[in-house]
Amino acid sequence: MIAQDPKRAAEMLGGGSIAPDGMGETVRMQLGAGSQGKEAAAKGDRVGKLSPDERIEQAFDDNSTSPNGKTTGASIDAITYLSPGDVEALRDQANTATAAQLIDARARVQLAEQNAPAVIASTGKYPEKKPSEQDFVDIYGAEEGVERFRAFNITTDTGDAVFDMRRAPNQAIHAQLRDFEPGPNGSQEEQARYEIKAGAAQLVLSARRADPVDYVSQMFPNRAPDWGNVSTPEDYKAAITWAVAAQKQMGFDRILPLPQSSADGLATKFIDPNVPWRQRVTDLSAIFLAVRDPGLRSDMARQLFWSGLPRLHQNAANEPKLTPADMQAREDALATGLLSIAHNPARVQYDAMPLWLQPLVAADDVARLMAKGATIGHADKVSAGLNSLFSDKSYEELLAAERSATEDAEARAGSAGIAAELLGAGVAGHGLSSAGITLTGRFGTAAMEGLSGLATRTALASGEGALYGAAYAHGLDHDMLAGAGAGALWGAGGNVLAEGLSAIGRQVSARLARGSDTAETPISAETEVAGSTPTEAPELLVVDGEVVGEIVGDSSVGYNLHLFYMPHWTDIQRVAADLKVKILTESETVVTRAVRISESARKRFIAAGNKVAAGSHVDHTVDLQLGGADHVSNMAPLDASVNTSLGSQIHHQIKDLPLGTKINKVTIGERSVRDIPKKLSGG
Repeated sequence: MIAQDPKRAAEMLGGGSIAPDGMGETVRMQLGAGSQGKEAAAKGDRVGKLSPDERIEQAFDDNSTSPNGKTTGASIDAITYLSPGDVEALRDQANTATAAQLIDARARVQLAEQNAPAVIASTGKYPEKKPSEQDFVDIYGAEEGVERFRAFNITTDTGDAVFDMRRAPNQAIHAQLRDFEPGPNGSQEEQARYEIKAGAAQLVLSARRADPVDYVSQMFPNRAPDWGNVSTPEDYKAAITWAVAAQKQMGFDRILPLPQSSADGLATKFIDPNVPWRQRVTDLSAIFLAVRDPGLRSDMARQLFWSGLPRLHQNAANEPKLTPADMQAREDALATGLLSIAHNPARVQYDAMPLWLQPLVAADDVARLMAKGATIGHADKVSAGLNSLFSDKSYEELLAAERSATEDAEARAGSAGIAAELLGAGVAGHGLSSAGITLTGRFGTAAMEGLSGLATRTALASGEGALYGAAYAHGLDHDMLAGAGAGALWGAGGNVLAEGLSAIGRQVSARLARGSDTAETPISAETEVAGSTPTEAPELLVVDGEVVGEIVGDSSVGYNLHLFYMPHWTDIQRVAADLKVKILTESETVVTRAVRISESARKRFIAAGNKVAAGSHVDHTVDLQLGGADHVSNMAPLDASVNTSLGSQIHHQIKDLPLGTKINKVTIGERSVRDIPKKLSGG
């Protein structure tokens, strides 16, 4: 009986009567008497007034009293055959078993209170048997037990609701809340259900906002990356791509690229003073480079800043002389460094490279961007197609890698990259023009005058621009129709602007020339000046024994210049010279007294964020001696030999011309008199 029902055995051994339900009076007293020991029994306290500890202590009390105040003894009727010692031993055994049951019941109830809501929220069920209301009453008493049981039911119901919501998108959670929201006349039961759902929704949404990446990783453990083993830039790229896609699929209102644990780890490495700064910058910028989305890069920078801030303060705790201003400076440096990496990781990584490696990278970037311009945006496709013949990677993977490399080259080069791409386009355009593949000047439009001529030339420029725009868009896999439209606008607008500026420049030059000294000025010791009558044939301009141009009139009309290739120049140097000459011809140029800012052009060009490859000078695209502005916007890298030679040639040809003299046309060719046309156009 002690093994099967220790409570009843203790009642029988204690001498109390057994009620019809099988529970003796002594057991009732032990489970629910008012206070411990004889004083509690004397007061006649009822069930539910003792604390759990008092009940357990009473179960071990050998001098327990019955409700009438008499000390209980063994039931003579039931156990007259036992000796007093045996009865005492059995009673101790029964009391011990009863106390053990009370302890087990209390532990089971308290464990359920602590664990059941979380277990149910995670798994949808509680593996143990849920305690009943009577279990709570037995442990906590009537009043407290009922209240605790009610709270227990609410928390477990909330756990059920959390489990139902944990995989639901945010939109579905909000829809559930709308569905459960009671109306003005809703019942108390409806209000209770709504409160449970609202509480569950708050728990779920708060967990998602606190660490969204960790949340989706727990929801999809078989698909989520193992963030503990994510280390290389490619690993981060794949893991972040999955995390962002999962958060978007779940409709999260806060999307982050990294779990908090990974952000803490990266931030700790970035501010570790024991690691060289160059290595820290290189390692972190490589990860940022792998993430192509600028918005995600900014989010990563913010995550790392807030993760690194506590560690920054922790590192400073051992520096007693550190002032608040110093601490603020460190925080600002952390923010600035992370924002710089997020904004242009390619440039930051380039700046952290060894000095001997930078020229090699710059040269490769220039070659890549020139190829992009020369192929009208198709260089990456061509390169990926060729590489796919010898690689186990797909064409799409190789194309993505090529385009990423081109984007990084553009980011590193800045405005120098634009110049390189334009140079490549100029090379291609020169080749097409030389081959006659152009609409410029076709169909007699060059000689047409007035608005009709302008309109016709503009229409041809628009059509040619549309073709180039569509081809460029095709190379980048952009919308070809949109590319054609943009090209048409640029072509038409560029032609109108060029002709308008040309007309304005001619008028300004004419006025300047009329206001200048009209006295004859010798051009050079070897210059033959034309006669004064307009019917005489124009004379050639000769410098150092070479025919370099033609005098086409007075200073109000202007002069044509002819430059020469150097015999030792390579094809690339000749192309660079061609582009320089083309720019001068298409620009408004007049003889000007050059005025320079004291600081060198190269320093200002580099300070503006540009790079200059080895073997190049920073050239004024339109020379200062021809009216060009001494500003970074009028600067670009140019081969050193080409820059030096052309600048010197131009100087020798215009040094004796009056200031304000218009230069109508600039051409270039081999150093031979027979290559000079007999008569050059003055237009």
